[in-house]
Amino acid sequence: MKEISAGGVVYRKDNGSISLLALTDRFGRYSLPKGKQEAGETLKETALREIWEETAIKGTSNSRWGSSRIRTITRNTARWTKKCTIFSCGR
Repeated sequence: MKEISAGGVVYRKDNGSISLLALTDRFGRYSLPKGKQEAGETLKETALREIWEETAIKGTSNSRWGSSRIRTITRNTARWTKKCTIFSCGR
């Protein structure tokens, strides 16, 4: 099984410094806003929707930063899932 997710690195510039947004999951681990791609969505649309759903921030994609792919394999009960998460920067 293969799962594709998209999310974003949300940042803010303020007086010459940059702040990054990180979420805490139910296990107390830090993560970035991300989620599964829905039918008919582009990866950019998925990332912006997930940022909105998880943070209530309406951001814009900053394509100058490009994207990063993280590939993981997780075991959920008796089957393995290949997961590809694409992150891009937004503000």
